[in-house]
Amino acid sequence: EMPVRVFEPRYRLLAKQCIERGTPFVVAPSFDNGTVGTVAAIRDIVGVEEDGRAILNIVGVDRVRLADACMVRDGFGLLDAATERLSDEPVDEDYLRELSETAHELALELAVPDAAEKGAVPVSAAEARRFSWELARMLPVGKTAKQRWLGLESTEERLREQIAALRDVIA
Repeated sequence: EMPVRVFEPRYRLLAKQCIERGTPFVVAPSFDNGTVGTVAAIRDIVGVEEDGRAILNIVGVDRVRLADACMVRDGFGLLDAATERLSDEPVDEDYLRELSETAHELALELAVPDAAEKGAVPVSAAEARRFSWELARMLPVGKTAKQRWLGLESTEERLREQIAALRDVIA
């Protein structure tokens, strides 16, 4: 979950439509075919200022690959795109637990913000998947690495790359 300040007219329009329709929207670095983005939902409205600017809490709910983006008519430059849902491949839970333990220990060693607060080492594939997303959010790496991790359909591969990134930062 993260707060977002909405002030541009096109994003105010998008937020209004999403709230009225109860629909999510996609956040992506570009709308080129094949780009991976995050489906985000507006969780709540924190506040609205007199001039219409708003602060919203949004939450990422899914990952998608974009295709066939086009301009929305009267949408102030907003785009619409066909999407393909991404999901992680099945995994060996024992190996995933080992990777999660290693990543958790390294994150604690590096004193990654929030790492200690996130609690115990994940024990299931679902917990490991969530943990890998938390690591992606917390790790002090560039946007390129984070965007790559978003597109990976393997929790195992994502955790291996995050462990390598943690080791690089520690070294």
